[in-house]
Amino acid sequence: EAAAVDALTTVAMNGSDLAASKVVVKSLVQLTKVLASKRCFMALIDSALGSREGRVGAFAARHTGGLAVAMRHVFHNLTCHCIETLRELALHDSNIDVRYQAGFQLKELARKFPADPARLKMQSIAALVDMSVLGRHRNDREFAAGRLQDIAGALGADHADATKESIEALRCMLRWDSDRSVRAHAAQMLAWLAQNMQYENDSSAKLCIEALVDMSTQGEEAADRQLVAQRLTEIGSGSRAMASPTSRQCVRALRRMAVGDPDSSTRARAAELLSELPAEAS
Repeated sequence: EAAAVDALTTVAMNGSDLAASKVVVKSLVQLTKVLASKRCFMALIDSALGSREGRVGAFAARHTGGLAVAMRHVFHNLTCHCIETLRELALHDSNIDVRYQAGFQLKELARKFPADPARLKMQSIAALVDMSVLGRHRNDREFAAGRLQDIAGALGADHADATKESIEALRCMLRWDSDRSVRAHAAQMLAWLAQNMQYENDSSAKLCIEALVDMSTQGEEAADRQLVAQRLTEIGSGSRAMASPTSRQCVRALRRMAVGDPDSSTRARAAELLSELPAEAS
């Protein structure tokens, strides 16, 4: 078995023949399932990490994530190792397709692992949070923000800790990321969650709005505060929020900005947004 697996791994990692490499990856997946072979599972992980061809690495990463869920009861320790492998790929691989596929698989693991025990689910989210903070490029961090939104939106009240962890990561991105585009993307994700989680998971929606409200007063750049004001307006004027505590919270934040923001253009923008709100919102 060892010699055969080593030969298959060599083909997958060499990457000179894309079609052959993909066949090998699929073979390792089947062997892992049929033989419950740790050696084959490790070979698949090695293929994701070490392939010279980015498309093969991404392909292996996708199947590695799928196996992690399917084989978690058989290979618990290897499943943890698999999550760490996906984290390394998401953070450090030189190929953008591999990084994105690894991040996507971490999102899928966070959604599919059971809540009890929660260790694997939370480990997957933690790895994606690391991508949102330490991602090689701005686009990587924005990609991670989108996957964190996916997790929070999909899990909701049924997995409160995981949902809260995802929202908290978006809050940190909004407040601290060095790139304005990433901060804007995080604000967009939080606003979407706030609008779509109302009534279904009120406490989570409240966390999202609080993150935006905090940024409306603590954001160092006027452009950030104005962007947040726009998001608060969208939430407050939504049909589901009309005349609700959510709407009133957004309106109060905008009024504070219109009166107390240190930047005159931000005060003017907040006042303009307030005037655009339907009467029912306030």
